[in-house]
Amino acid sequence: MTTIPLAIMLTISSLPALSTGIGQAAGSPPPLRAGDVAKLEAMAETGDPDAQLRVATAYANGEGVARNAAVAAKWYLKAAERGSAVAQTYLGVAYMTGDGVERDKTRALILYRLAARQNYADAMFNLGTAYYNGDGVNINDAVAYAWFLLAKDAGSKNAEDAVRRSETELKPAVILEGLKEIARIYERGNVLQKNESLSAHWWQKAAEKGDQDARIVIADRFLSARGVKEDTVEAKKWCTEAVKASEAEGIPDHRAYYCLGIVAERESDPKKARDWYEKASRLRSVQGKKALARLCAKGEGGRVDRPQAWILYLEVTRSHDEAVIPQLKELKAEMSNKEWNEVKKRLTLMHIDLEDVTFLLEKKSSPAK
Repeated sequence: MTTIPLAIMLTISSLPALSTGIGQAAGSPPPLRAGDVAKLEAMAETGDPDAQLRVATAYANGEGVARNAAVAAKWYLKAAERGSAVAQTYLGVAYMTGDGVERDKTRALILYRLAARQNYADAMFNLGTAYYNGDGVNINDAVAYAWFLLAKDAGSKNAEDAVRRSETELKPAVILEGLKEIARIYERGNVLQKNESLSAHWWQKAAEKGDQDARIVIADRFLSARGVKEDTVEAKKWCTEAVKASEAEGIPDHRAYYCLGIVAERESDPKKARDWYEKASRLRSVQGKKALARLCAKGEGGRVDRPQAWILYLEVTRSHDEAVIPQLKELKAEMSNKEWNEVKKRLTLMHIDLEDVTFLLEKKSSPAK
Protein backbone atom coordinates (compact mmCIF):
# COMPACT_ATOMS: atom_id res chain seq x y z
CA MET A 1 0.00 0.00 0.00
CA THR A 2 1.49 3.33 -1.07
CA THR A 3 1.17 6.42 1.05
CA ILE A 4 -1.16 9.36 0.45
CA PRO A 5 0.58 12.76 0.68
CA LEU A 6 -0.60 15.52 3.00
CA ALA A 7 -2.47 18.54 1.76
CA ILE A 8 0.56 20.77 2.39
CA MET A 9 0.84 23.03 -0.64
CA LEU A 10 -0.61 26.35 0.49
CA THR A 11 -0.15 29.37 -1.74
CA ILE A 12 -0.93 33.02 -1.24
CA SER A 13 -3.60 32.87 -3.94
CA SER A 14 -5.43 30.13 -2.04
CA LEU A 15 -5.91 32.38 0.99
CA PRO A 16 -8.71 34.88 1.56
CA ALA A 17 -7.89 38.33 0.30
CA LEU A 18 -6.96 40.90 2.93
CA SER A 19 -7.57 44.61 3.00
CA THR A 20 -3.89 45.42 3.45
CA GLY A 21 -3.61 48.72 1.65
CA ILE A 22 -1.13 47.12 -0.76
CA GLY A 23 -3.52 47.47 -3.67
CA GLN A 24 -4.32 43.86 -4.52
CA ALA A 25 -7.61 43.02 -6.22
CA ALA A 26 -10.12 41.38 -3.92
CA GLY A 27 -9.88 37.62 -4.08
CA SER A 28 -6.75 37.50 -6.27
CA PRO A 29 -3.72 39.10 -4.58
CA PRO A 30 -0.62 39.53 -6.79
CA PRO A 31 2.72 38.00 -5.80
CA LEU A 32 4.07 39.65 -2.68
CA ARG A 33 7.18 41.81 -2.69
CA ALA A 34 9.49 42.52 0.22
CA GLY A 35 7.73 45.80 1.01
CA ASP A 36 4.35 44.07 0.98
CA VAL A 37 5.51 41.49 3.49
CA ALA A 38 6.84 44.23 5.76
CA LYS A 39 3.45 45.98 5.74
CA LEU A 40 1.64 42.68 6.38
CA GLU A 41 4.05 41.92 9.21
CA ALA A 42 3.25 45.26 10.83
CA MET A 43 -0.45 44.37 10.67
CA ALA A 44 0.29 40.91 12.00
CA GLU A 45 2.06 42.37 15.01
CA THR A 46 -1.20 44.07 16.00
CA GLY A 47 -2.81 40.65 16.36
CA ASP A 48 -4.67 40.47 13.04
CA PRO A 49 -5.01 36.69 12.45
CA ASP A 50 -5.52 37.06 8.67
CA ALA A 51 -2.34 39.11 8.39
CA GLN A 52 -0.51 36.59 10.59
CA LEU A 53 -1.62 33.81 8.28
CA ARG A 54 -0.52 35.69 5.16
CA VAL A 55 2.87 36.46 6.67
CA ALA A 56 3.30 32.82 7.71
CA THR A 57 2.50 31.68 4.19
CA ALA A 58 4.89 34.19 2.68
CA TYR A 59 7.76 32.82 4.78
CA ALA A 60 6.67 29.24 4.16
CA ASN A 61 6.70 29.74 0.36
CA GLY A 62 9.50 32.28 0.07
CA GLU A 63 7.05 34.82 -1.35
CA GLY A 64 8.54 38.33 -1.15
CA VAL A 65 11.06 37.15 1.45
CA ALA A 66 13.64 34.38 1.76
CA ARG A 67 11.96 31.13 2.76
CA ASN A 68 12.18 30.63 6.51
CA ALA A 69 10.17 27.70 7.87
CA ALA A 70 10.85 28.58 11.52
CA VAL A 71 9.48 32.12 11.10
CA ALA A 72 6.53 30.71 9.16
CA ALA A 73 5.78 28.33 12.03
CA LYS A 74 5.95 31.23 14.51
CA TRP A 75 3.30 33.16 12.59
CA TYR A 76 1.16 30.08 11.97
CA LEU A 77 1.18 29.52 15.73
CA LYS A 78 0.01 33.08 16.42
CA ALA A 79 -2.85 32.76 13.91
CA ALA A 80 -3.68 29.26 15.15
CA GLU A 81 -3.98 30.53 18.72
CA ARG A 82 -6.53 33.05 17.44
CA GLY A 83 -8.62 30.24 16.00
CA SER A 84 -7.58 30.17 12.33
CA ALA A 85 -8.40 26.69 11.00
CA VAL A 86 -6.03 27.23 8.07
CA ALA A 87 -3.16 28.14 10.39
CA GLN A 88 -3.94 25.21 12.68
CA THR A 89 -3.81 22.86 9.72
CA TYR A 90 -0.55 24.11 8.27
CA LEU A 91 1.13 24.39 11.64
CA GLY A 92 0.03 20.77 12.01
CA VAL A 93 1.75 19.99 8.72
CA ALA A 94 4.92 21.69 10.01
CA TYR A 95 4.89 19.48 13.10
CA MET A 96 4.08 16.37 11.07
CA THR A 97 6.99 16.97 8.69
CA GLY A 98 9.42 18.74 11.04
CA ASP A 99 9.51 21.84 8.83
CA GLY A 100 10.68 24.78 10.94
CA VAL A 101 9.82 23.04 14.22
CA GLU A 102 10.83 19.86 15.97
CA ARG A 103 8.82 16.99 14.54
CA ASP A 104 5.87 16.14 16.79
CA LYS A 105 3.18 14.00 15.16
CA THR A 106 1.01 13.96 18.27
CA ARG A 107 0.84 17.75 18.29
CA ALA A 108 0.17 17.73 14.55
CA LEU A 109 -2.88 15.52 15.07
CA ILE A 110 -4.17 17.78 17.85
CA LEU A 111 -3.96 20.75 15.50
CA TYR A 112 -5.68 18.89 12.66
CA ARG A 113 -8.54 17.99 15.00
CA LEU A 114 -8.93 21.60 16.14
CA ALA A 115 -9.21 22.71 12.52
CA ALA A 116 -11.49 19.81 11.58
CA ARG A 117 -13.89 20.93 14.31
CA GLN A 118 -14.32 24.09 12.24
CA ASN A 119 -15.22 21.93 9.24
CA TYR A 120 -11.94 22.72 7.47
CA ALA A 121 -11.59 20.23 4.63
CA ASP A 122 -7.77 20.09 4.44
CA ALA A 123 -7.57 19.26 8.15
CA MET A 124 -10.03 16.41 7.69
CA PHE A 125 -8.06 15.16 4.69
CA ASN A 126 -4.82 15.27 6.66
CA LEU A 127 -6.42 13.28 9.48
CA GLY A 128 -7.34 10.71 6.84
CA THR A 129 -3.78 10.56 5.55
CA ALA A 130 -2.47 10.12 9.10
CA TYR A 131 -4.66 7.05 9.66
CA TYR A 132 -3.98 5.76 6.14
CA ASN A 133 -0.20 6.10 6.41
CA GLY A 134 0.16 5.44 10.14
CA ASP A 135 1.56 8.90 10.94
CA GLY A 136 1.30 9.42 14.68
CA VAL A 137 -1.45 6.80 14.96
CA ASN A 138 -1.82 3.15 14.10
CA ILE A 139 -2.92 2.49 10.52
CA ASN A 140 -6.70 2.26 10.45
CA ASP A 141 -8.21 2.07 6.99
CA ALA A 142 -11.79 2.46 8.22
CA VAL A 143 -11.04 5.65 10.15
CA ALA A 144 -8.97 6.97 7.23
CA TYR A 145 -11.87 6.36 4.86
CA ALA A 146 -14.23 8.12 7.30
CA TRP A 147 -12.09 11.26 7.33
CA PHE A 148 -11.64 11.20 3.55
CA LEU A 149 -15.43 11.06 3.14
CA LEU A 150 -15.89 13.94 5.57
CA ALA A 151 -13.19 15.96 3.79
CA LYS A 152 -14.83 15.27 0.44
CA ASP A 153 -18.18 16.49 1.75
CA ALA A 154 -16.43 19.61 3.06
CA GLY A 155 -15.08 20.34 -0.44
CA SER A 156 -11.60 18.79 -0.62
CA LYS A 157 -10.57 17.82 -4.15
CA ASN A 158 -7.71 15.72 -2.77
CA ALA A 159 -10.26 13.79 -0.76
CA GLU A 160 -12.30 12.97 -3.86
CA ASP A 161 -9.32 11.05 -5.23
CA ALA A 162 -8.63 9.46 -1.85
CA VAL A 163 -12.22 8.25 -1.55
CA ARG A 164 -12.13 6.72 -5.03
CA ARG A 165 -8.83 5.05 -4.23
CA SER A 166 -10.07 3.73 -0.88
CA GLU A 167 -13.25 2.33 -2.38
CA THR A 168 -11.11 0.47 -4.93
CA GLU A 169 -8.65 -0.89 -2.37
CA LEU A 170 -10.77 -1.60 0.70
CA LYS A 171 -13.00 -4.57 1.47
CA PRO A 172 -16.74 -3.88 1.84
CA ALA A 173 -16.57 -4.58 5.59
CA VAL A 174 -13.97 -1.83 6.02
CA ILE A 175 -16.09 0.60 3.99
CA LEU A 176 -19.05 -0.15 6.27
CA GLU A 177 -16.89 0.38 9.35
CA GLY A 178 -15.87 3.75 7.91
CA LEU A 179 -19.50 4.83 7.54
CA LYS A 180 -20.19 3.78 11.12
CA GLU A 181 -17.11 5.65 12.31
CA ILE A 182 -18.52 8.88 10.86
CA ALA A 183 -21.76 8.21 12.72
CA ARG A 184 -19.76 7.72 15.94
CA ILE A 185 -17.70 10.88 15.32
CA TYR A 186 -20.88 12.95 15.20
CA GLU A 187 -22.31 11.01 18.13
CA ARG A 188 -19.26 11.51 20.39
CA GLY A 189 -18.77 15.18 19.56
CA ASN A 190 -15.15 15.16 20.72
CA VAL A 191 -13.64 16.12 17.33
CA LEU A 192 -16.50 17.40 15.19
CA GLN A 193 -19.45 19.15 16.79
CA LYS A 194 -21.95 16.68 18.25
CA ASN A 195 -24.80 16.26 15.76
CA GLU A 196 -27.43 13.59 16.36
CA SER A 197 -29.07 14.25 13.00
CA LEU A 198 -25.86 13.67 11.02
CA SER A 199 -25.03 10.69 13.21
CA ALA A 200 -28.39 9.11 12.34
CA HIS A 201 -27.82 9.95 8.66
CA TRP A 202 -24.57 7.98 8.57
CA TRP A 203 -26.00 5.08 10.60
CA GLN A 204 -28.76 4.84 8.03
CA LYS A 205 -26.24 4.88 5.17
CA ALA A 206 -24.45 1.93 6.76
CA ALA A 207 -27.76 0.14 7.34
CA GLU A 208 -28.72 0.63 3.70
CA LYS A 209 -25.47 -1.07 2.71
CA GLY A 210 -26.36 -4.10 4.84
CA ASP A 211 -24.59 -3.56 8.16
CA GLN A 212 -26.34 -5.41 10.99
CA ASP A 213 -25.20 -3.16 13.83
CA ALA A 214 -26.34 -0.13 11.85
CA ARG A 215 -29.79 -1.66 11.27
CA ILE A 216 -30.22 -2.03 15.03
CA VAL A 217 -28.94 1.46 15.81
CA ILE A 218 -31.05 3.27 13.21
CA ALA A 219 -34.11 1.33 14.36
CA ASP A 220 -33.43 2.53 17.90
CA ARG A 221 -33.02 6.09 16.64
CA PHE A 222 -36.46 5.95 15.01
CA LEU A 223 -37.97 4.54 18.20
CA SER A 224 -36.31 7.11 20.48
CA ALA A 225 -36.48 10.10 18.09
CA ARG A 226 -32.72 10.69 18.32
CA GLY A 227 -31.60 12.67 15.29
CA VAL A 228 -34.76 11.71 13.37
CA LYS A 229 -38.49 12.04 13.87
CA GLU A 230 -40.05 9.18 15.79
CA ASP A 231 -41.25 6.66 13.23
CA THR A 232 -42.41 3.21 14.37
CA VAL A 233 -42.92 2.07 10.78
CA GLU A 234 -39.29 2.81 9.87
CA ALA A 235 -38.10 1.21 13.09
CA LYS A 236 -40.11 -1.92 12.31
CA LYS A 237 -38.64 -2.07 8.82
CA TRP A 238 -35.06 -2.01 10.09
CA CYS A 239 -35.75 -4.44 12.96
CA THR A 240 -37.39 -6.86 10.55
CA GLU A 241 -34.44 -6.66 8.16
CA ALA A 242 -32.12 -7.31 11.09
CA VAL A 243 -34.10 -10.39 12.15
CA LYS A 244 -34.19 -11.80 8.61
CA ALA A 245 -30.48 -11.21 8.04
CA SER A 246 -29.39 -12.74 11.34
CA GLU A 247 -31.64 -15.77 11.01
CA ALA A 248 -30.46 -16.32 7.44
CA GLU A 249 -26.90 -16.48 8.78
CA GLY A 250 -27.96 -18.87 11.54
CA ILE A 251 -26.97 -16.38 14.25
CA PRO A 252 -30.18 -14.90 15.71
CA ASP A 253 -29.73 -11.38 17.05
CA HIS A 254 -31.41 -10.73 20.41
CA ARG A 255 -31.23 -6.98 19.78
CA ALA A 256 -33.49 -7.31 16.74
CA TYR A 257 -36.03 -9.42 18.66
CA TYR A 258 -36.08 -6.91 21.50
CA CYS A 259 -36.53 -4.09 19.00
CA LEU A 260 -39.56 -5.79 17.47
CA GLY A 261 -40.95 -6.29 20.96
CA ILE A 262 -40.88 -2.53 21.49
CA VAL A 263 -42.51 -2.01 18.09
CA ALA A 264 -45.28 -4.48 18.97
CA GLU A 265 -45.99 -2.63 22.21
CA ARG A 266 -46.13 0.65 20.29
CA GLU A 267 -48.64 -1.04 17.98
CA SER A 268 -50.72 -2.11 21.01
CA ASP A 269 -50.05 -5.81 20.42
CA PRO A 270 -48.78 -7.10 23.81
CA LYS A 271 -49.12 -10.75 22.77
CA LYS A 272 -46.73 -10.28 19.88
CA ALA A 273 -44.47 -8.14 22.08
CA ARG A 274 -44.34 -10.92 24.65
CA ASP A 275 -43.36 -13.41 21.94
CA TRP A 276 -40.52 -11.18 20.70
CA TYR A 277 -39.27 -10.47 24.23
CA GLU A 278 -39.30 -14.17 24.96
CA LYS A 279 -37.13 -14.82 21.91
CA ALA A 280 -34.72 -12.11 23.05
CA SER A 281 -34.74 -13.50 26.59
CA ARG A 282 -33.82 -16.98 25.37
CA LEU A 283 -30.72 -15.40 23.83
CA ARG A 284 -29.81 -13.95 27.24
CA SER A 285 -30.85 -10.40 26.45
CA VAL A 286 -31.01 -8.49 29.73
CA GLN A 287 -33.36 -5.91 28.23
CA GLY A 288 -35.49 -8.69 26.79
CA LYS A 289 -35.75 -10.37 30.20
CA LYS A 290 -36.75 -7.14 31.91
CA ALA A 291 -39.43 -6.41 29.33
CA LEU A 292 -40.77 -9.96 29.40
CA ALA A 293 -40.84 -9.94 33.22
CA ARG A 294 -42.82 -6.71 33.17
CA LEU A 295 -45.46 -8.21 30.84
CA CYS A 296 -45.61 -11.52 32.76
CA ALA A 297 -46.10 -9.69 36.06
CA LYS A 298 -48.97 -7.63 34.65
CA GLY A 299 -50.52 -10.39 32.54
CA GLU A 300 -50.14 -8.35 29.36
CA GLY A 301 -50.13 -10.42 26.19
CA GLY A 302 -50.86 -13.62 28.16
CA ARG A 303 -51.64 -14.92 31.61
CA VAL A 304 -50.26 -13.41 34.80
CA ASP A 305 -47.13 -15.37 35.67
CA ARG A 306 -45.49 -13.83 38.71
CA PRO A 307 -43.10 -16.76 39.37
CA GLN A 308 -41.76 -16.47 35.82
CA ALA A 309 -41.47 -12.69 36.16
CA TRP A 310 -39.61 -13.09 39.47
CA ILE A 311 -37.14 -15.59 38.00
CA LEU A 312 -36.52 -13.31 35.02
CA TYR A 313 -35.77 -10.34 37.28
CA LEU A 314 -33.47 -12.54 39.34
CA GLU A 315 -31.56 -13.51 36.19
CA VAL A 316 -31.21 -9.81 35.42
CA THR A 317 -29.53 -9.23 38.80
CA ARG A 318 -27.06 -12.00 37.98
CA SER A 319 -26.02 -9.82 35.01
CA HIS A 320 -24.87 -7.16 37.51
CA ASP A 321 -28.05 -5.09 37.12
CA GLU A 322 -29.47 -4.62 40.60
CA ALA A 323 -31.87 -1.84 39.63
CA VAL A 324 -34.65 -4.47 39.47
CA ILE A 325 -34.43 -5.41 43.17
CA PRO A 326 -37.54 -3.29 43.96
CA GLN A 327 -39.49 -5.34 41.39
CA LEU A 328 -38.32 -8.55 43.06
CA LYS A 329 -39.48 -7.29 46.44
CA GLU A 330 -42.85 -6.12 45.11
CA LEU A 331 -43.50 -9.40 43.32
CA LYS A 332 -42.60 -11.46 46.36
CA ALA A 333 -45.06 -9.43 48.42
CA GLU A 334 -47.78 -9.98 45.81
CA MET A 335 -47.25 -13.73 45.38
CA SER A 336 -49.35 -16.38 47.06
CA ASN A 337 -47.68 -19.21 48.99
CA LYS A 338 -48.32 -21.47 46.02
CA GLU A 339 -46.55 -19.04 43.66
CA TRP A 340 -43.60 -18.60 46.05
CA ASN A 341 -43.25 -22.37 46.39
CA GLU A 342 -43.09 -22.51 42.58
CA VAL A 343 -40.27 -19.98 42.69
CA LYS A 344 -38.39 -22.04 45.27
CA LYS A 345 -38.69 -25.16 43.09
CA ARG A 346 -37.22 -23.27 40.15
CA LEU A 347 -34.39 -21.93 42.32
CA THR A 348 -33.52 -25.50 43.28
CA LEU A 349 -33.42 -26.52 39.62
CA MET A 350 -31.20 -23.52 38.94
CA HIS A 351 -28.87 -24.51 41.83
CA ILE A 352 -29.46 -21.18 43.56
CA ASP A 353 -29.39 -21.10 47.38
CA LEU A 354 -32.46 -19.48 48.93
CA GLU A 355 -30.21 -17.78 51.50
CA ASP A 356 -28.44 -15.95 48.68
CA VAL A 357 -31.80 -14.76 47.40
CA THR A 358 -32.79 -13.57 50.86
CA PHE A 359 -29.54 -11.61 51.12
CA LEU A 360 -30.20 -10.06 47.71
CA LEU A 361 -33.68 -8.93 48.70
CA GLU A 362 -32.28 -7.19 51.76
CA LYS A 363 -29.97 -5.09 49.61
CA LYS A 364 -30.85 -1.64 48.37
CA SER A 365 -31.16 -1.41 44.63
CA SER A 366 -28.46 0.31 42.60
CA PRO A 367 -29.51 3.21 40.36
CA ALA A 368 -30.72 2.13 36.92
CA LYS A 369 -28.11 2.45 34.22
